[in-house]
Amino acid sequence: MMFRSEVTRQIRLPDLFAHDVEPNRNNNTEDASCREGQFVLGVVLMMRQGKTNKDGKIQYGVAVRNKEVDVCPVGALAFYLLELWSV
Repeated sequence: MMFRSEVTRQIRLPDLFAHDVEPNRNNNTEDASCREGQFVLGVVLMMRQGKTNKDGKIQYGVAVRNKEVDVCPVGALAFYLLELWSV
């Protein structure tokens, strides 16, 4: 998710939620990491205001889990929240 800096400063925890996304099965490539019936974890952010959203419409940003740990946005969010509250 890429946002303007003013939007990232306004993000609050209640604006984030997890959602199970069914993978796209329309392409012919088979990925062994995602089998039939499996879902992919996606983190969804609701945005209600910002420079490009003057009307107050609800817009959504989505980050999907990546199998490469170094670039996984869901894992990065998990580590950030763990560090934030030192569980």
